[in-house]
Amino acid sequence: MIESMAEQIAVSIKRANEKGTVSVEVMKFSLTIILNTAIILVLITIGGTLTGKLPETLCAFLAFAGLRIVSGGFHFNTALLCTLASTLLLVVIPHVPITKYWDILLLFLSLLLVGIYAPSNLEGHSRIGRERYPLLKGLSLVIVGMNFIWLNPILTKAFLAQSLLLIRIRR
Repeated sequence: MIESMAEQIAVSIKRANEKGTVSVEVMKFSLTIILNTAIILVLITIGGTLTGKLPETLCAFLAFAGLRIVSGGFHFNTALLCTLASTLLLVVIPHVPITKYWDILLLFLSLLLVGIYAPSNLEGHSRIGRERYPLLKGLSLVIVGMNFIWLNPILTKAFLAQSLLLIRIRR
């Protein structure tokens, strides 16, 4: 669904300016990411508003997305599955209570997972070269580690969710 919308938009853009645009495939890839993010934002805004947790839901989105940009992670086969799973995850995060003890424990676990697995699964999903991976790992560790200053449980849960998506199970 999202991929077909992206393709239709890309084809329209290409028709409007054949020589001044990149290929339909490149535009489709970029538009899929933009549409996916926009739809997730709209849906989590609705979900957060309906559940009375809009600021917490948006905070979870920013934490999750910020870490995901530099750490990579699991990708679904379709943008629709990604949208649905991300929306559900981000709307649920603010409603899962954790104590200060669990906040610290889960934050340590996130830091450990990021230290072991980040960056993960960037090939084919990013133009960042392998020579920059140590920098991405460092940035990921800093992002997660900064929450030891605030001990914000929303950030902890978002970082944990993202750090679990870094684990690649090889067959």
